[in-house]
Amino acid sequence: QGVQTWRHPKSELEQYPTPPDIAAHMLLAADAEDGLEDALVADLGCGGGVLGIGAALLGAAHVLAVDLDPAALEVAAENVEEFEVPVSLLGCDVVQLAMRSGPEGAP
Repeated sequence: QGVQTWRHPKSELEQYPTPPDIAAHMLLAADAEDGLEDALVADLGCGGGVLGIGAALLGAAHVLAVDLDPAALEVAAENVEEFEVPVSLLGCDVVQLAMRSGPEGAP
């Protein structure tokens, strides 16, 4: 708890904050399934960063939090600073990122 969300959610970007109890359940389920300790984690559509911050608190080696919305990333940056966790932030459209072609022979 204590992770801030958007000040002005944008419905066209389908910005809906993940409630703390659901975030905790998701993180504990992921940790029980594969273990988050020393994992590399991508939080796509991170919003305020609740899942990425939670993964970092559970011992992820590195977390990359990605969002299209600069305002969401601003809130995520404030949260990362507040919780003092190793989370990198990246502003980009993950759909466009997925469409980029990789090295020759890569899918």
